[in-house]
Parts: sequence; structure tokens; C-alpha cells
Amino acid sequence: MKIDTDREASYKALLAIEREGSYSNLELSKLLNGDEILNKGFIREIVYGVIENKIYIDYILDKFIKKGARKTKLQALIILRMGVYQILFMNSVPNYAAVNESVALTRRFAKGMDGFINGVLRNFIRNIDSASEVDVKGQLEYLGIRYSCRIELVEELVNMLGFEHTKLLLEHAVKRPPLSIRVNTAKISVEGLAERLRAKGFDAQESKLSDRVLIVKGGALTETNEYKEGLFSIQSEESCAIADFADAKSAELVIDLCAAPGGKTAAMAEQMLKPGNMNESRTVTESSTESGKIIALEIYEHRSALIEATSRRLGLDNIEVICHDATKQIDELVGKADLVLADVPCSGLGVIRRKPEIKYRDEFDFDQLVEIQKNILETGSSYVKYGGKLVYSTCTVNPMENEGIIENFLARHDDFISEKEIKLSPFANGYDGFYMNKLKKVEGRVPNGCGVQDR
Repeated sequence: MKIDTDREASYKALLAIEREGSYSNLELSKLLNGDEILNKGFIREIVYGVIENKIYIDYILDKFIKKGARKTKLQALIILRMGVYQILFMNSVPNYAAVNESVALTRRFAKGMDGFINGVLRNFIRNIDSASEVDVKGQLEYLGIRYSCRIELVEELVNMLGFEHTKLLLEHAVKRPPLSIRVNTAKISVEGLAERLRAKGFDAQESKLSDRVLIVKGGALTETNEYKEGLFSIQSEESCAIADFADAKSAELVIDLCAAPGGKTAAMAEQMLKPGNMNESRTVTESSTESGKIIALEIYEHRSALIEATSRRLGLDNIEVICHDATKQIDELVGKADLVLADVPCSGLGVIRRKPEIKYRDEFDFDQLVEIQKNILETGSSYVKYGGKLVYSTCTVNPMENEGIIENFLARHDDFISEKEIKLSPFANGYDGFYMNKLKKVEGRVPNGCGVQDR
């Protein structure tokens, strides 16, 4: 029996993720990069779907496997998970196809277990309604199984957010996020790009959150000439909203403290370009001579290279990348920046649907994260000139990493005031969980503890 190449690719990705602890987005990027034969959308659906629902699928499989799913040979278990996911969640796949293709995979990758795989999946189909029910007494245990989240994290979230908000967060986490793109408005208008994509058969709708983001359906965007020409970047609405919130348009010097992979850096760099009336003959290089500059800091060299690659593709020459630890001060930059963005490392609890592995982490060291966040914000504040802005942002819903950091900072800094705060979350407005706070450095005041309060 011939193996379906898309399912084979999905199997290999899931095996690598399970064995090596790889991140799903990185493994898929490596697998799908440049291969035009594979149905990338189908592969992403299966890989992300299985990871997002792993505990729930294993709970179902336990009803049909005497020794339990987790004691099944890994290769066979992955094939079973793929089969159950297709049967339960993918209406476009007939049940017989899910079974037959799973058996074909088994004959290649788990030899001798094809009868077992066939029997389990057919038994599941016969009992799908009762098998899909989660029959447990405890509410937290139910959430952990149905939405595939370690019970320890469920308990942590309930303590943090309450039961109802936790339920909404976990429901949101198993929904597929829309594909959104940020238009490079230094090269083309939002309307102009939307028209070009629609002419190629894509459905392109304007975002309600950011006026330079399009929600797109319909194919392999990164294989289009528009992508190769640097007319857009793949970026979530919420992530682009941080750059919009920072508002770098009038800044002469911007410092992005934790810049990789470079999406927000590029979004601000595009804001800073002043192209005037756009036309085909005007180049980004011509425009960028009128713009300010961004210094993008990133601690790891290989991630710094990602920022540089993004800058080249988009034609942005107003970004300088420096490999540097954002918790360590660069003396030459003290008091020089109009805008500093501190998009700090965080627990990522707001973006679980984009990084489903978060649900299975053994533990979160929130105290260590908070210390790093405090240090980055503190160092970043030293770069802001009087009248300048300091933007703090995260992709978490943890108040300790959000409001708690700002409250702690302002208690120690009389020379900063909070101008605006934005919270995005599944339970507030249906978006991924992000936090943003814009602080202004106030003329004539100094930090607490410096002895003199007025100048």
C-alpha cells in the first residue's frame, strides 16, 4: 500500500517533536521549507491538532488499549493519535481514509502492528460518541483532559485567573489561529496588497485590531512573489498591535531590547520610514534616508541572524542588530532613545494555541521570569531620554508578569508615568493574551531613592 506523503511528513514531524522535545513551529518550518509538493496546510492541521489535543486523544485511546496508550510503542502511538485526530476533528477526511492511511503508515514505521492499529481505530469509530465523552468528577481534571493541559498548570491558571477565565483560555487554546500578515506599508498600501492577493485567489480581509494587518486564507503565502518582494510578513494581529501601540513613526532612535526573531522590529522600522506618496519608482532605500534608526538587541547570535535576514527581505536599512544581553546596560545609549520596546521573555500563557507545547511543560519558574523581566525593564529605562517612551509588553495573561512588573517599576521610578495600558485576552476580547503598557519619562523628576525629587 502506497503511503500518503503528507501523512508521512506529519508522522515524521510528530516523532521528532516527541523524541527530541523539538518545538512544533520550528520542526514544521524545517520540514516544509521550500517543498512545494507537500500539502502544507494539511500537515500543519494534523501536527498542531495532535499536539493540541494529545492528552484528550490518549484518554480516548485508553478506552481501547488494555495496557494504556502511554505504554504503546511510540511509533504506533503517534499513528493512532493521527488517526483519532482525523476521525474526530477533520470533517474533510472520510473515516475509511483515516483508517487505511494509518494502517499504511504502520506497515512502514511500526511493522507487525497494522492489525492492532486497524482494530483500535475501527472500534473507536463504532463507539465514537461514548468514547469522546470525558467522564470524570473533578472540574479541573475535566479541563485538563478535554483541553489537554497538565493538571498542575490547570491548577496554576485557576489560582491566577479563576475557573471561568481558565476554561475560556483553554477552549481558545485548541482553536486554530487565523493566518495574518503585516503589510509593508513602506512599499505598498494595505488595499493595494489585498487586491493583488485577491487576484491570485486568496481571501484577504482587513484586521479589526491593526490597520496594517490582513487576515488571509487560500494557499501558500510564502511562495508568492509578493512575499519574495518583501511586501508583507507573516505576523499575528496581536504581535503587530504591540508595534502599533509603541508608535515609532516620529522617533529618531528606537531601541528594541529583545528583538528576535524580528517581527516587531521590522514593524516599527516600516513605521519609521516616511515614503510620502507611494509609487512604483520609489524605493525603500530612498525612503529610509528620511527615517530614524532602530537598534535591535538580541542575546543569541543565531537569532540575531534572523533579524538581519528579515531586514534584507523587506529592504529595511534602518535597523542595526547588536548581539547583547538586554539585562546589561550599554553606557553609550543611556538617555539617547526616543522609544524603547521591552517585549520581554515570558511564560507565553497568552499564546498557547500558537505554542501548544506550553501546556505540557513540567513547571514554570515564574519567580525567575519576573526577575529577568524586572532587570530588562530597569536597564531599558536608562536608555530613554526625557519626554521619551518606554513600552513594556508580554504574551502572557499572568498578572504577576504584567501589572505586577509595572507596579513594581513605578514604585521605584518617580521619573516615569504610565500613559496607557492595553490587555488582550480570550476572555476579554477574543484575542490571544497580550499585555502592553506605555510609560513616559517625565521632565524634571528623578527615580525614587536618588535623594532629590525635583530639579
